[in-house]
Amino acid sequence: MEVSILDKEKILLKSRQSKQDEGLQFTNIQGSKIGFTFFTAVFAVLILFATFFAQTNQVGTIHALIALYLTFCTGEVYAKYKFFNKKSYLIVSFICSFAVIVNSIAYIVTALR
Repeated sequence: MEVSILDKEKILLKSRQSKQDEGLQFTNIQGSKIGFTFFTAVFAVLILFATFFAQTNQVGTIHALIALYLTFCTGEVYAKYKFFNKKSYLIVSFICSFAVIVNSIAYIVTALR
């Protein structure tokens, strides 16, 4: 099936009129990937430090860090669920959400002792 020049012009015109910038979308996606990588690296360093070197309230620190990390992961997985509509992503996002709540409560209880 051949697309006429007029059809190509209509497609290009619609693309130009849309408010979405593919370059900006690509940059945002790349930024999210890089941010997730750095976030994971900092999380790992802080967890290791809290596990082996922190003297006071290390359990609370670990719970707080895990809650923060899982919050980020929940958002990522839920976005994948919305895009792919796979129930496995929804289940993982519920599990992560539950773990966020449990770790947040554990942090609060530990901090109030």
